Amino acid sequence: MGYALDSVESIGKAQATIHLQNARAEARIAFSAPERIAAACADYRAGWTIDRLHDEADLAAGRQRECPLLLLWGLDEFPDAAEMRAAWAEIAPRIALAPLDCGQFVMEEAPDATAAALIGFLRGNEE
Repeated sequence: MGYALDSVESIGKAQATIHLQNARAEARIAFSAPERIAAACADYRAGWTIDRLHDEADLAAGRQRECPLLLLWGLDEFPDAAEMRAAWAEIAPRIALAPLDCGQFVMEEAPDATAAALIGFLRGNEE
């Protein structure tokens, strides 16, 4: 855990910008191959199908996530924090909310706020 915090904190804004540019370039390369696009689509599909069935079975059995959960999301997508907390409360009662002023792609659209939320959460500064 310490390594992760040190790594995130040691990246200055200029280095974070370079990292983001590199990440975007790598994403373009990664998603240029049809088999990689198919794999990403299969992952999204699993989230709506088998993963969802597993989650529903956990809820029906009364199982919850025991560990603290950081819920990061863009306010452009879901502006109501109380609604987000309510939606997750049955699944994970130990929630730290981190609504960010951005859209769906929080890491790309709000990298500084995302890093700050992660660092705070990993240090135990939950809401």
